[in-house]
This record gives sequence, C-alpha cells and structure tokens, in this order.
Amino acid sequence: MDEHFIPSRLRLAEALAPAGHADTALTQTEHAFAAAPAQPRVRETRAFVLAATGRREDARHGLAALAAERNVRYVSAWEIARAYAVMAYTDEALRWLQAAVDERAPMTLFAAVHAALDPVRDDPRFAGILRSIDIARRA
Repeated sequence: MDEHFIPSRLRLAEALAPAGHADTALTQTEHAFAAAPAQPRVRETRAFVLAATGRREDARHGLAALAAERNVRYVSAWEIARAYAVMAYTDEALRWLQAAVDERAPMTLFAAVHAALDPVRDDPRFAGILRSIDIARRA
C-alpha cells in the first residue's frame, strides 16, 4: 500500500475497526489525519473509527465539529449518520440518515445493506427512510 495514498488508509481503517482491530484502525486514521487534518473525509472516517472502537466521547466531539462545519462547506450527512449508528445512537443516526437522503448523498443507496447501520435497522423509522428512497428491503 502506498503510504501516502490517503483513501486506502481510510478504507482500511473502516474495514478494520468493526472487525475488532481497533489499534490498527486507529493507527491508519491517525496517519491520514496527520497528512490531511482539514479534509472532511479524513475527519469523518476518524470519527467513525473512534465510534466503532468504543471511543464514543471522542467520536461525539468529532461529529459535533463536522456538523458545525456543514455551515461552511460540504460534509456528508451520511458519514455522520453511520458513525452515530455504529454507536447505536438511534435518534441521532436516523436524523442524520434522513438528512443524507434529503441532500441526496450517494451512499444512501447502500443503506439497506451497509453493516454500520445494523444497530438501528430494527427501528421502524429506518424502514420508512428506506421506503422514501424506494430501497425497502424485500424478503
């Protein structure tokens, strides 16, 4: 892996964190953060990894900063939603997921199958969001 290619570090961290490899995932995000601390995508992934590895308070601080930054530049509501979802903060996750649908964030097309959303999947509001974008789960 090219150590300077930030997207590969982010994707690796996103895969490692939920799989229980917290230290390696955090190391990857910290390398990316050191290289590009102002990039929203880096900060979004960092917050997700913190959330997925149990560092909830750190994740919430990062998510609050990202939410505030939405007033001055694009920060995807999808990224905020999935971080809240992985922490099982259902109300916040669904509120941000609806915002992602409203802003037409491309990743919402994967909402029905994205593993990060599993903790909020049983909430009836989640099914309503899927129906609103016509990707309701089919048996």
